[in-house]
Amino acid sequence: MNNTQIFQTEREFIEAVVGEIHSRILNKTRKGEIFRLALSGGSTPGPIYRKLAEQDVPWGQVEIYLVDERYVPLDHEHSNYRMIREAMLDHVKPRKVVYFDTSLSIEECLKKYESQLDSSQDQFFDLILLGIGIDGHTASLFPNSPALEEKKRWVSHTTTDQFNIRDRFTLTFPALESSHERFVLLKGRGKKESLQKLHLEKLPASVVRGMKNTEIFLLDQ
Repeated sequence: MNNTQIFQTEREFIEAVVGEIHSRILNKTRKGEIFRLALSGGSTPGPIYRKLAEQDVPWGQVEIYLVDERYVPLDHEHSNYRMIREAMLDHVKPRKVVYFDTSLSIEECLKKYESQLDSSQDQFFDLILLGIGIDGHTASLFPNSPALEEKKRWVSHTTTDQFNIRDRFTLTFPALESSHERFVLLKGRGKKESLQKLHLEKLPASVVRGMKNTEIFLLDQ
């Protein structure tokens, strides 16, 4: 598995990922430039966000974007925004935080988020953090979703019948491709099997796996 780092302890996993993120932020912000970081939800990145919040980062030069969201209130227990806020945003002050405003209608939510993006740039994001589901989805791009064929819009509404919360918002492939780098964070032996499936089946995560400058961090336990 090229571009894959495998770790045996959670401490090593967290420290490695945080160290890579931290160094990339410093490399760009030292030049006086803005660093755009897109974050995913889920249980795996939570400890990483908490550790990152403890680092000496020039947060005033960092913009935070959410990769995807469930269509639930922002204080809901399954809200990605809530998880990221509690783990990191309550402790740091980024230059900007762009999230999916679920208090709005689906189309209004998409338009509000999309207004914060500049799709004319070949490279808008600096780094996007992603995961992979056991069904091969990444972000909220699920197998057989019409959003997989999106070529222009950078955000989309998607649905899934595999989870209790059906309606989702997500960055699309054009948005994911606009990032200089992508880190895929995986934890557990089941996720290792999911990673191996990407070579055998054409799944949403297979597309991301094939993008240039995509690194995979796997906690194999």
